[in-house]
Amino acid sequence: MIDIQSADSGRYTVMVIEDLSSAFDTVDHQILINRLQDLIGQSGPVLQWFSSYLAGRNFSVSVNLRSEPANLQCGVPQGLVLVLFRDVSFHLFVDNLQLYCSFKPSESQKLSSLINCLSLSTQ
Repeated sequence: MIDIQSADSGRYTVMVIEDLSSAFDTVDHQILINRLQDLIGQSGPVLQWFSSYLAGRNFSVSVNLRSEPANLQCGVPQGLVLVLFRDVSFHLFVDNLQLYCSFKPSESQKLSSLINCLSLSTQ
């Protein structure tokens, strides 16, 4: 995890943890596309990209035998686009993310990199 030597050397460490384990499991594809278009104003190639990314997704269940594939109409394939900032470190896991930065008391401006990274992820 976080380098213990940072704390021992008098550095501050700030960590933000995002847990996305079920955040996207029930998103209806058509509602998502409609909201991207109507509320956010996406159109053209951007909207087509989202539509094609969600279209034609299938799932099956496997317990000794595999079920027939069924069309997936809700849920968003989980993935992450992470904009890296010079002073921000991270750990990625299957369903969560840890962002952190360590700095000396005189380097508190480094915390702004973490804040900028967080503000971009909520836009």
